[in-house]
Amino acid sequence: MIWLLFACGSLESEPLYKAEQYSTHNTQILSTSVTGGLGWNYPQTSILPLEFLTEDEYIVKARALFTKGKDLDLIELLVPYVTQNPDHFVAHSMISASFFRLRDFEQSARAAQRVIELHPSGLTHLNYAITLQFLGYPERALEQYETALVYDKKSFLVLRNMASLHYVLKNLPMAAYYLKEMIRADPDDSYPYVALGQVLVEQKKYAEAEHIYRFRLKEVAIMNEQEKREAGGLLLDLPLALGRVCLLQGKGDAAKKWLKKTIELSSVQEGSWTSEHNYSLEAKRTLAGIALEEGQILRAMELVTESKEQLDTLLKENLIPNGEGTILRQQLLEMEQMVIEKSAEVPPQQPQQ
Repeated sequence: MIWLLFACGSLESEPLYKAEQYSTHNTQILSTSVTGGLGWNYPQTSILPLEFLTEDEYIVKARALFTKGKDLDLIELLVPYVTQNPDHFVAHSMISASFFRLRDFEQSARAAQRVIELHPSGLTHLNYAITLQFLGYPERALEQYETALVYDKKSFLVLRNMASLHYVLKNLPMAAYYLKEMIRADPDDSYPYVALGQVLVEQKKYAEAEHIYRFRLKEVAIMNEQEKREAGGLLLDLPLALGRVCLLQGKGDAAKKWLKKTIELSSVQEGSWTSEHNYSLEAKRTLAGIALEEGQILRAMELVTESKEQLDTLLKENLIPNGEGTILRQQLLEMEQMVIEKSAEVPPQQPQQ
């Protein structure tokens, strides 16, 4: 999921922390590593610090530290600074963003709350909402997102986060609503089409999902090569998802066409959420399942064997992380076992006389 929901004590009863009460010691730093996976809801979100032109040497230095990812150094620089300049909302914003990247969500939320008090805007309410969501307060986060939309009703980030949060809360109709709003706000980005299709599939609205995927793929088809390679262009999720939704509707030939198309495109198009090789392997595994259902046992085994060899090569050349490889290998072994069990059920053919 996009969101990792953390349980902790309520912030509602606590007063705003003064600048000098930020702690630069014992900062909780959690792993931010991602193992990779297929699906629209994979991208992570983060806090964007406010940008204002200034010649203040502390802020200029802090921005350089933030750009280099030196968050602890930034915090140690700016915490004493805001003690002397408690109303400097840009400094508080940068402190909040750095605490967030360090996964110290509680202090990040307090700093974000201080920024809203000093400089309310769509971005500051968005940032505060993100911290609340990561702390495990979805309802309060939604309230802040709604306030952010008052400032900018077409904010792509706000709409995306609201769609994702409703998805996590299992409110699929509202997730679909905000994904449609995303498409209205930015019809040139493929991400909300992929996302909307998945939400419709989970609602068993397969025909609607197929329409969404086909519509977007037709638009992508007339793009130039540069546009296709950009984030808003061709996402490998589109043909893979279309193949799967065709399969769900019993459209075997169409499913195979788009799964094969996914394999073809994965050789020329980079993946967005994860490695393009994962899409190829997932398409082959699905094709193996189709072959098995159609009684083509030898073809199913060929696809599994080919996928295992491809995975071994990718791991050997460090083209996919070991964590992803472990998951993919387990999936392929499960498919291989299914093929073996199916082959045992089929009586051997009698030699022709």
